Amino acid sequence: MKSVSILLVILPLSVTICNATTILIDNSTRNGGFETNTNTTYADMAEWFNNPGAQTTAVRNSSAETGSYAGVVSVASNPTIDTGKVLTADDAFTLSFGYRDNIAGGNPLIHWQLFYFSNEGDLGFTPLGNTNRVVLATNSVTASSTAYATSSFSPTATPSSDPGIGSTVYLRFYRTAADGQFPLIDNVNLSVVPEPSSALLGIASLLALSWRRSR
Repeated sequence: MKSVSILLVILPLSVTICNATTILIDNSTRNGGFETNTNTTYADMAEWFNNPGAQTTAVRNSSAETGSYAGVVSVASNPTIDTGKVLTADDAFTLSFGYRDNIAGGNPLIHWQLFYFSNEGDLGFTPLGNTNRVVLATNSVTASSTAYATSSFSPTATPSSDPGIGSTVYLRFYRTAADGQFPLIDNVNLSVVPEPSSALLGIASLLALSWRRSR
């Protein structure tokens, strides 16, 4: 008589699972289209504030890419928004927005930043007028036409060593040249692919096979 003995050992296998993209800002999320306001010229805007400065950011009632309103970017008007995202390691952000010159031939430069405040959590902390910004990613575009163009950026993932892990992420548009130019932005879209997660899966691995003969 012949019998077979099989030894099965269950080994854990670590598998990285990619999380789905999360929309942080778009036309229907956090007023990325600058549509939610109460007046028709310069007004309080839902979600957006001016940093540094006050609780308002400049808004136009015409020349929007879509809808009725667009954000104005100037030395005095820095449209800034709390993205609602708490920074974690390996966060990879993607940003896109429409932009245009407000005065033909001006060719103004528009800067943007993804950042957090280094003093978040301190007693009396407020983002209004706060200049303790630590930049996660930044870039610029030149508004060379009164027709809207679209720019897209995919900054690199946040390293696990970044001291801002656990801080709130903000997005800011601003200018540094006091040249009388007031370019417009609209249809701001920001998304993030969060930190990948690992799962342990059990896999039956055949480690040993022994034959035993008996008569």
